[in-house]
Amino acid sequence: MIKNNDTTFEALLKINVSDKVKVKGKGKQVQSYLSWTFAWEKIKTSFPDASYKVLENKDGMPYFYDDFGVMIKTEVTIKGETLPMWLPVLDGANKAMKREAYAYKVKEWVNGQSTGKFVDKYVEPATMFDINTATMRCIVKNFAMFGLALNLYKGEEFLEKVTINLAQNSEIMKIIQENNLDLKEFCNAYGMQKPMDLHSTNFNDALGILKGAVEAKSSIAEFLSQAK
Repeated sequence: MIKNNDTTFEALLKINVSDKVKVKGKGKQVQSYLSWTFAWEKIKTSFPDASYKVLENKDGMPYFYDDFGVMIKTEVTIKGETLPMWLPVLDGANKAMKREAYAYKVKEWVNGQSTGKFVDKYVEPATMFDINTATMRCIVKNFAMFGLALNLYKGEEFLEKVTINLAQNSEIMKIIQENNLDLKEFCNAYGMQKPMDLHSTNFNDALGILKGAVEAKSSIAEFLSQAK
């Protein structure tokens, strides 16, 4: 419960955001995030004088660019205190986006097994949509510096690492093998190289897809295509 003598940080840290947190991504790229509209509502109702600013480059654009990628910078001011924050523009695999597409090397996996070779994957060039998305995320991260949803960022590192356990992996593999489903199609559905890379929060969803494909007597790819 927020008290009148709480500091700004203490007041915002006490706000429960657990029911507003969403999980996005596949495989090892799972991330938790908070809607900027919800975050801004909580900030303004708690501190009506709060304001934010998106910093601009020398050309008046809301981003900063060099050979490393595109960076967003913001400032939030509450009760006279201003804190800065920055956030790179990233793609779905958490790779830095640039003005031009570029390639990077990853291990090649076939049917859940490494071939020992490396293949190219590509990062698409950043668009204004990507910049806008990163800007709003940067502002929410800025709010966290004042205490709002700070625990979300503590848990983000944890979320990225928690994959399914051996028993869950065995359950998935049993369904795939007993029903002659394509392991590669399953892995591709979650952007991963092998089933053990599946994030634990996606386990029930994955079972639903596998069982749905079995019931529909279709491949995983066909089932997903029909489900869209």
